Amino acid sequence: MSNTLTDTMTGHFQDSVDTAADALKAAASGTHEFTEEASAVLATASTEITKLAESLRAHAVDAAKDAAHYAKHEVEAHPLASLAAALTAVVAVMGMMAVSRKSKHAAQ
Repeated sequence: MSNTLTDTMTGHFQDSVDTAADALKAAASGTHEFTEEASAVLATASTEITKLAESLRAHAVDAAKDAAHYAKHEVEAHPLASLAAALTAVVAVMGMMAVSRKSKHAAQ
């Protein structure tokens, strides 16, 4: 995976987490009218989700980098096998498209 793609995915993930955390914080501040206990529970949940998201993001980025490094190494070590796998994937996609078109025309 390229660094740009990894950064983009990380940014989208972080935006989603921030949105969820903000919603929980807003809910926590809005529950003061009901009970202090409910507000405390939502505030704690918001904090824990933010911590979890940070941990998950760090692990996901590391795992993506490891997977990309491993894939690059395998392609360099076995170029013919990698080419065969890529060609097989292309043929499989073409076959699926042909079957899809055939069934689409049969339904009409």
